[in-house]
Amino acid sequence: MPEDPRALQKATILVVDDEADIVDIVSEVLTGAGYEVLVARDGEAATEVFSQHSESIAAVILDLTMPRKTGLDVLKDIRRMRADTPVLLSSGFSQDDVTGQLEGLGVAAFMRKPYRFRELLARLAEVLEGTGPG
Repeated sequence: MPEDPRALQKATILVVDDEADIVDIVSEVLTGAGYEVLVARDGEAATEVFSQHSESIAAVILDLTMPRKTGLDVLKDIRRMRADTPVLLSSGFSQDDVTGQLEGLGVAAFMRKPYRFRELLARLAEVLEGTGPG
C-alpha cells in the first residue's frame, strides 16, 4: 500500500476507447476522482500517446476492439515500450472469450462492458496499488 493514498489519485491514466461517449464519461469520472487523464480514440492514437507520455502514465484503461489497431496490438506495443505499466482491459466480450489471446501479456485487470464507474474506480485503485487480480 502506498504511503500516501492521495498519491494514487494524482496518477496519470490513459483511457483508450473508440466509443466517444465512453471516453468522455470515463474521463469525467476519473478527473472527478482526482486523476490526470490522457485519451486516445483508436489503437494507433493509443500507441502514439503512450509513446509520448510513457514515463508519466501510471495505468492504461484499454478497450479490446478498436479500429486501426486492436487493443491486443496496443497492449503488445505498451509491453515493448514499458513492460511494467498496469493495463486494465475492457471489452464487451467476457473474460473467458479473450483469455487465450492475453496469456503472457500481463493484463492487470479485466472489466466487462458495461461496467459501473464505482467498480472501475475500485479496480483502478487496486491496479495502481498492485493488489489487482493480475
